[in-house]
Amino acid sequence: MCHPSSSLTLCVGEKFDLGSPALDAPFSVVPFPRRQALVAVPVPSSSSNLLVLAEQAAEGTVSDGQRRPSQTASPWPLFRRQARLAPLITPYPSSDSAFRRILWILWTVRISKGMNRLRASNRAHLAPTDLVDTQPLPATSPASPAAYSTSNPPTAARNGSSFALPSHPDLGPKQHSVFLLDRPLFGFSPGAFRLLRDMATILKPTGQREIQPDPEKLGPDGRKATDVSNKGEDSDDSSQYTQDGVRRVEAVTQVWSKTALWSVFFLLYLVSFIDTLFQSVTGNLDPYVTSSFGKHGLLAIVRILPSIVGGACKLAIAKVIDIRGRCEGFLLMIGLIVVGILMKALCRNVETYAAGETFYWIGHFGLGYVVHVILADMTSLRNRMIMWGIYMSPRIAASFGGPRIAQLFFEQSSFRWAFGAFVIILVAFSIPVAAVLVFYERKAKKLHIIEQRESRTAWEATKYYFIEFDVIGMMLTIAGFSLVLLPLQIAKMAPNGWKSGYIIAMLVLGVLCLVGFGVWEKWFAKVPYLPFKYLRDRTILGACLLEFFLFISIFCWDTYYGSYLQVVHDLSISTSGYTLNAYSLTSTVLSPFVGLFLRWYGRYYWVAISGIPFSVLGTALLYHFRHPGEDIGYLVMCQVFHGISGAFWGMTGPLALMAAVSHREVAVVLAVHSMFASIGASIGFGISGALWTNHLPRELYRELPDAAKNQTAQLYGDLKKQKADPIGTPIRDAVIRAYGTVQREMVIAGCAILPLVIACVVVWKNRPIDRKQTKGNVF
Repeated sequence: MCHPSSSLTLCVGEKFDLGSPALDAPFSVVPFPRRQALVAVPVPSSSSNLLVLAEQAAEGTVSDGQRRPSQTASPWPLFRRQARLAPLITPYPSSDSAFRRILWILWTVRISKGMNRLRASNRAHLAPTDLVDTQPLPATSPASPAAYSTSNPPTAARNGSSFALPSHPDLGPKQHSVFLLDRPLFGFSPGAFRLLRDMATILKPTGQREIQPDPEKLGPDGRKATDVSNKGEDSDDSSQYTQDGVRRVEAVTQVWSKTALWSVFFLLYLVSFIDTLFQSVTGNLDPYVTSSFGKHGLLAIVRILPSIVGGACKLAIAKVIDIRGRCEGFLLMIGLIVVGILMKALCRNVETYAAGETFYWIGHFGLGYVVHVILADMTSLRNRMIMWGIYMSPRIAASFGGPRIAQLFFEQSSFRWAFGAFVIILVAFSIPVAAVLVFYERKAKKLHIIEQRESRTAWEATKYYFIEFDVIGMMLTIAGFSLVLLPLQIAKMAPNGWKSGYIIAMLVLGVLCLVGFGVWEKWFAKVPYLPFKYLRDRTILGACLLEFFLFISIFCWDTYYGSYLQVVHDLSISTSGYTLNAYSLTSTVLSPFVGLFLRWYGRYYWVAISGIPFSVLGTALLYHFRHPGEDIGYLVMCQVFHGISGAFWGMTGPLALMAAVSHREVAVVLAVHSMFASIGASIGFGISGALWTNHLPRELYRELPDAAKNQTAQLYGDLKKQKADPIGTPIRDAVIRAYGTVQREMVIAGCAILPLVIACVVVWKNRPIDRKQTKGNVF
């Protein structure tokens, strides 16, 4: 029977009490029908103050702890019939603040609401598990007080077997039958219930075999997979290993409110606006930065290495945010952006500028990636693309404001002040985001939702992260692509061209590095850098290759597009920027509507197929209209077509990836997807740079009048020099004709890649997007 004078008793099924001097608090132990699992709740030892929650079930239990024979086949009678709860609470001394808080919360509960929630939501959740057998429990008998000591766990005799308190209890919701302590039964805050849950332990028979965790469910660090309990929100299976960063963000989403959810989204929106605006500004100023050093032709080279390194680092960033946390990854990316912008602002040569560009683009790519992963944590799969589309809407303002701001800085100040101003603004808007994430992580830790990370020595941490990040694989990837693509740009400037020794050495070493990467990943890497298992899915592989070939195609003709518009069509910095931004403006405006349609339609395949004709039109017509003398409106039309296809593929590509995996794998597949895009962009830069550096000087020399042929090198290296003569003069017309010839070759290269883009879309599977994936309080 229950002993209300000294224990908190949750009576479901047979019941009896234990006293525990070892824990300095009496126990009430509750065996469940047909389950050899017991709940023990420690309570204060004072007999003058008590809390009793006595439950009289309509079936399956009787006062003496024996079960009716007719109910042996009904293991969960509580969920089949109405039950009554009778609370009786008296104040508790202030010396025990934690338990007093529980008593105070229980005093304010609404019992009827809690029971309705229990019956409605817990029926399916509490299916029998394989932790213990399902034989009917025999009658119980109280344990002797002599059985307790500080060195031995409390036991209770149970017809020949005994029950012992394990030293490291695991209260995962799908591994034990502790349902009363695992979900909001009485309707009060989840944090209070977790506080009560953490005071409970599981008693299991000592005579049973030890339950060993499944090796497949162990994490890479050897610890058992654990999961954060949820509130019945949409979540995928939690039986797999979940890393610390994922557990932490799942805990954060469970403790924050809707107000906090919207606040974080709004703050991320502001950060996106500043970052996108700066990207638009720097994109319009970059040609003049390289021209200020007399090396406008190196614009593609300056962008190749940042694109390769930024793409190759995506998987490392994914592991950072999965292992360490989203907030740490966010702050790391902001730090890299700040370092890169400062180096660009203070540079005195093109080499320093290229180094700053590398840091900036790693941070920029990484920031966009981390924010998209955070948005994936904050949204259900069905609503995700709506929020992604809204998040990208700052591009609309950046499309108009960026070119104008760039022109104002160029005319009235300098590019250095443009870079310096945005450093201050970006940091000011990023600090609140990190502050909110840290605040709710600490709140989750106080509620014991987040487990404390096991400490490692400096050497252990270094070894662990070296293996986890697969530093060797990452370095081989960066070195391989860099050494293969850079010679395409600099071979023309080498003393003997392609016959130069260092050009040949770079190509050979680059190929060897890529081959070595494959060998390392196949036979030596403990944690593969590139998760090949995901690429076995044709949808994931198709979505990644779509970004790869699409970015090759686009950046073949886009790299020097701004310079083309200013030289051939005599547009200003701002007007050429508006023309270039027609692509991003169109895709940004359409993206939220595509997200809404995806939510209504529930699938993504045919939406992706719809983007094919627009991409074909945008690229094919660009070849026809991209030559001197054509109206600028046709070029804008081609950009709009590309923007429409970009809206379709920008929404369906990531969605196809995320629909194929669980929540804990979202960061990895998005990183793989982004890495393919970045490497594709670097190859596009390489092709355009090779055409520009090898063909433009030749065309300039051929088109220039004989008296001006000695100006070929100066015209090639300085954009301002190219624009110095007005249209109609011999030198300017020669430059325009040379530009037109080279630009058509770039467009042809982009058109040649387009069939591969189409093939990558066709192979997708048409999966539904209504699958439950994320946890907690999300959109």
